[in-house]
Amino acid sequence: MSIEIHTKIEPVLKRAAAVSRERAAECYVVGGLLRDLLLQRTPHPPLNVDLAVSGGPEGFARSLGEAFDARPICIHKEHQTFRLACYVPQQEDPILVDITALHPDGIDEDLSRRDFTVNALATTPQAFVQGTWPEELWDPCGSKRDLLYKTLRVCNDKAFEDDPVRVMRAFSFRAALSTEFDTDTCELLGKSITLLDQAAPERVQAEMGRLLEAQASHTLQLMSDMGVWKVLCPELEACRGVEQGGWHHLDVLDHTIEAMRQLELLLENPSRWGVKESEALRKYLQEPLVRHRPRLVALKIGVLLHDIGKPATRVPMTETRWGFTGHERVGQEMADEICRRWRLSNRERDVVGSIVKFHLRPGFLTREENPSDRALFRFRRDTAEEEGSMLLCWLADKSATTGPIRDPKEHDRDTQYVAACLNHFLNPPEPPPEPLMDGKTLIVELGLEPGPKVGKILEALHESQSLGEISTPAEALARAKELLKSDLC
Repeated sequence: MSIEIHTKIEPVLKRAAAVSRERAAECYVVGGLLRDLLLQRTPHPPLNVDLAVSGGPEGFARSLGEAFDARPICIHKEHQTFRLACYVPQQEDPILVDITALHPDGIDEDLSRRDFTVNALATTPQAFVQGTWPEELWDPCGSKRDLLYKTLRVCNDKAFEDDPVRVMRAFSFRAALSTEFDTDTCELLGKSITLLDQAAPERVQAEMGRLLEAQASHTLQLMSDMGVWKVLCPELEACRGVEQGGWHHLDVLDHTIEAMRQLELLLENPSRWGVKESEALRKYLQEPLVRHRPRLVALKIGVLLHDIGKPATRVPMTETRWGFTGHERVGQEMADEICRRWRLSNRERDVVGSIVKFHLRPGFLTREENPSDRALFRFRRDTAEEEGSMLLCWLADKSATTGPIRDPKEHDRDTQYVAACLNHFLNPPEPPPEPLMDGKTLIVELGLEPGPKVGKILEALHESQSLGEISTPAEALARAKELLKSDLC
C-alpha cells in the first residue's frame, strides 16, 4: 500500500520540492498521510497531502499549481490554508493538496499546535521522494509512541477551542484508528462537547461519515454517555429513558445503539448466517451515494434514526408496555429534517427516509411461514434499490429487541429468511419481464384520458405479469378492463 501511495503522490511532491528550492522556502509534508503510511493503512479518499510552508502559502500554491493546471482556493482564511486539486496522469481522482503557513517559530511549534499527536508528524518532500522519510521524521509530540499504544491525545489544551470540528473528529478517529482517549484528552473532550454547535455542519457531517464507515457502535455509545446527542441530535437525546416494555429490554436510545452493534456483527461475516452473495453485499454497501461516501453510511444513519419517532407516538398499552403506532411515518419526517440539518445529499436523505419508513415491513412478511408472492413482490417494488438496506436494518433491529432472552430458534428463522431475501436481491434469478402493454396502447384501447389512473393500471398489470397471472397482451388488456370495471384503479 505505501508503495502505491508513494507512486501516486510522487509527481506532486517532486514539484513541491522544486518550488521550495525556487522560493527558498521551508516546506514540510505533515499530518494524516504520514500517520496512515506508518500504520500501513489506506487513506480515506480522496487522497490528501498537507504541506506547511514558509514565505506565504498562496504564492507557493500558485507555483505548485501551475504544473498541474490547478488554481488555489482559500479554504480557511484565518489559518491561511489554500487547496489545490492536482490531476496526475493515469489517475481518475485528483490529489488534494492543502498548503498552510508554517508557524514562524518553526516546524516543532507548528506540529505542537495541531489537533492530535497522531497527526503531529512531518518530513520534507525531498525525503519522501527519496524514500528516506521514515528516518527523517519530526515527531516532537510522541506521535509514533501514541500510534504504537493506540492512544488518541490532543497536542495542546486549546485543540478543541481552536477548531470545534475536532470534537467530532476525536470520535471519528477513535473509531477509524481503533484508539482510546488518554485521560486528560477525555476530560477536555467532555468539557468541549458544546463547541460542536460552532462547527460548520458540512465538516461535522464529513467526520460523522468517517465514523460510520468504521466499527462505530462502541464509539456511538461513548458519544451517548458524554452527552453528544444533546448538541448533535436532540431528537435522539429525547429517546433516552423512553421505556418500551414488552419484549424490549432497553429504552429507545440504548436499543438504537444496540441495533447498530448488531448490524456491525451481522456485517462482519455475512456468509456465516447464510448470505451466499457476500461479495455482492460488500459491493452494494460500498456503492457511493455521493462522491467518496458509500451506501453503508446512509444505512447506519437509517439504523441510528429508525426509532426517532417513538417518543412522539408513545401511548400506554398496559401497565408495563407502550405502543408506538405510526412511529415509522413520524420518524421519516423527523429523519428528513435531521438529514437536512446534517447537510446530507438528496439521495442520502431519500435512502435514510426509506429505511426509517419501511424498517418494519420485513417483519410483516416473517409473520407468515411462507409469505405470498404478491406480498414479496410489493415489498420489493416499494423498497427497490433499498431492499438490501431495509432487510439489514430490520434484522439488526429485531436482534437488538429481546436481548439475552430472545428465542434462538426464532432468531435463526429470522436470519435465514433475511439471508434468502438478500441472496435473491443481490442475484435475482431472472431480469424483470418487458411490459406487455404501454400507456399509449392502454389509452387508445380503453378510451382513457392521460392521468394517474393510467399509471395505476400499468402498475397493477406489471404486478400481475411478474406473478405469472398474465403473459400476453390480450390477457393484459382483459385484466385492464377488469380493473377499470371494478374501480380498483
